[in-house]
Amino acid sequence: MAVVQKLVVRPDVGGFTHDSFDHLMHLQVHMPGLDPSWDHTMVDARVTADGSVAELTIHSQPQAGLSLDRSLRIVSWTPAAHIRAHDKHGTVLCETRMDAPLQPGQVVELDGRTWRVANATDDQLWPHRNEHGVCRGDIDWQHVTLLPEDTPAHLPRLRREGT
Repeated sequence: MAVVQKLVVRPDVGGFTHDSFDHLMHLQVHMPGLDPSWDHTMVDARVTADGSVAELTIHSQPQAGLSLDRSLRIVSWTPAAHIRAHDKHGTVLCETRMDAPLQPGQVVELDGRTWRVANATDDQLWPHRNEHGVCRGDIDWQHVTLLPEDTPAHLPRLRREGT
């Protein structure tokens, strides 16, 4: 799902030139008024002849969470991060190998649902490591707790048939 928005901006001092926004075309942009949880790409900019107003066309889409069950890991010289994901009750939801460990607060997807990695201390994330950071087991599992992440109310939702 994507949204195209038109923003009108005015210069603080002076005016815009016809090419004031050329360097931002097709790049990700951040500015006041845009939801920081979405990715925004500038796709067009039109400046009035007198340079007093610019109309920016922004293509916005929600940030995709990293999929724990549909990702493809390209085998490389970088060792895999072995991840064991649990729900808040401790039930194992999945075990997977990723290119990098998960970070607290990171948004991920699993079984078509969106989750957020819960905050945890190092001894909770890496329970098989000793006080020197060395793994005592065969596999250095990262244990993460996933919390269900609902789509915020201000984001559009897909309408299901029959509803």
